[in-house]
Amino acid sequence: MEDPSTQVMAIKALGYLLSVQGNFEENLALKQRELEITQDTGDRRMLGIVQTEIGEIYCHMGDYLRAEAHLRTGIAWLQGRSDFEVALRHRYLGDVLLAQGKIVDAREAYRFSYQFFHATDQKGWILTSLTGLSRAELALGERTNARRHARQALQLFNQMQMYTFFAYLTVAEIAVLLADHGQVLHALELYGMVLKQGFLAQSRWFADLFGKFLEEAACQVPMDAKLAAQTRGQGLDFNATTRWLLDEVTRCDPWGS
Repeated sequence: MEDPSTQVMAIKALGYLLSVQGNFEENLALKQRELEITQDTGDRRMLGIVQTEIGEIYCHMGDYLRAEAHLRTGIAWLQGRSDFEVALRHRYLGDVLLAQGKIVDAREAYRFSYQFFHATDQKGWILTSLTGLSRAELALGERTNARRHARQALQLFNQMQMYTFFAYLTVAEIAVLLADHGQVLHALELYGMVLKQGFLAQSRWFADLFGKFLEEAACQVPMDAKLAAQTRGQGLDFNATTRWLLDEVTRCDPWGS
């Protein structure tokens, strides 16, 4: 029989693939098995990580109460054991709080994450924190800050050309901001491109926080125009689109901010 660490490594690798594809239920079963193995080892840092990863899966499945419970339990176990993990898991806690309408608390969770990663100059994780912070600020009506932070996140991605998995969410946030400013068809094109990613297309959380907003913004747009915009988006190249989009939101300033 394989030793526990080898089993955990195999589960994490398979779980990542399932997550990318949006197979959250299968990934949840794997993570629960990983939790059982980790409990036997008594490694509280790893227990904290697995608990928070289970919380993240529940978030994508739309079970926000369970998601928050797992994330808070995991963060408590990580306290004093890994400042990095505590900051990272606050990023996901922000997602869960935002989905429950706890917007001020969500903003504080995102800020906690951002401040740590900014202080340690970890640009990829700064990107994800800025994206969450932008979404919370828009929900609070703080449009100037929301636009500024989304722009900064996109700039970071274009500087690094890394963390593409996470930058899809940044593009979705910019789509929401464009729709909020009345540029609905442009927003739907970006949304169509983002939905090519299984982990977002199958995420209940993503639908609740981004999809519903865009649906409401597009309620007066004819159905054929909406479908055509999303179809155009599906044909877009991600890297080329983000380079063009960065130029638009900095030079042309489509938000008028």
